[in-house]
Amino acid sequence: MPTPERIFDTMNAFQRTEALGAAIDLDLFTAIGAMGATGESVATAKSLGEKLGAAERGVRILCDFLVVTGLLVKNDGRYSLAPDAAVFLDRRSPAYMGTAARFLMSPGLKEAFRVANLSVRTVGDDLLLEGDIEYER
Repeated sequence: MPTPERIFDTMNAFQRTEALGAAIDLDLFTAIGAMGATGESVATAKSLGEKLGAAERGVRILCDFLVVTGLLVKNDGRYSLAPDAAVFLDRRSPAYMGTAARFLMSPGLKEAFRVANLSVRTVGDDLLLEGDIEYER
């Protein structure tokens, strides 16, 4: 039976991308992993904000969103890494993917997809580059 789930997931994918990018840029996953290295999670929004030099409220909002996406776990106001995040998003892990994520979320690549409609209509196989044609932002 048809469902709009895939369509809504795709429309909202940019939110997950931007939240993940913000967390990688802040080194949030590494901070949470380091705070939980003792086996007891002490990563609260307040302690993370202090460690990262970020606003407690902003950290809480970002972390809560990452809980919804499944990258973090929250228990009694404390955050810990979900298994995937522990393996792939903690800089201390040999399987760290943050560098690849930064490349894949780079402004140039995002812009190429943002103007994909114009690229398909105007330049075919070539990516539309800034200055090729006028477009509305």
